Amino acid sequence: MYRCLPDHHQDEAVLRSAPKTLRQQCKQIKSLTGFTLPVVLSAEFSGPETPWIIVRGDKPIVCPVNDSPQAFIDWQQAEDDILALPAVSQAFSFIRNTLADELEKPDRLTPPVRAFSVAMRLGTVLPETQSVWSDWLYSRTCLLFSRKSGQTAPASLFPDAILPLLAPFASTVQGGQRTRLLILLMWLCALTALGISALNNRDLIRKVSTDLQRWNAIPMS
Repeated sequence: MYRCLPDHHQDEAVLRSAPKTLRQQCKQIKSLTGFTLPVVLSAEFSGPETPWIIVRGDKPIVCPVNDSPQAFIDWQQAEDDILALPAVSQAFSFIRNTLADELEKPDRLTPPVRAFSVAMRLGTVLPETQSVWSDWLYSRTCLLFSRKSGQTAPASLFPDAILPLLAPFASTVQGGQRTRLLILLMWLCALTALGISALNNRDLIRKVSTDLQRWNAIPMS
């Protein structure tokens, strides 16, 4: 999971460098294991407080704390939630045009990475007067959020609602043929390394023994 806090960045180029690094890591993991790992984008923004909003496919769902998930279209009809829609809409746009764009755009060195799911929420990050997110939001909506006194960090940093979505993906990996082949390959590499080390040690002992015999054969004057 890649976690992004746009309020903590003042330079968009620096923010975009993290997804670039993630693409390189995904490429390395796939070349070593043969697995394509699911990438979850998690983004948290300042603004009106919202629950986790999970996007998988084209149907976002809202996951309130200690309550059952509900469709985003149903959640947004509540009077208090309507006020958050402009910021939520811009947060979706920000993720799509910066984070997802950096993962999916063509690159000759690293293949594109498509996010398995996106998780986002607002109101859990202290707003900064100068940040990538505040500049994005103000330039498009003229909204500017200020710090609230006594605002604290949320207790949970992980969107638990993601876990059921990942369960089918994880179950196909455990005990699968690829996993067994990978473990067998790792054992073969370990045994090969031990064998090469033993051969090198034997050759070194023989060489030292031969040198000692030659040294002892030299007459002392």
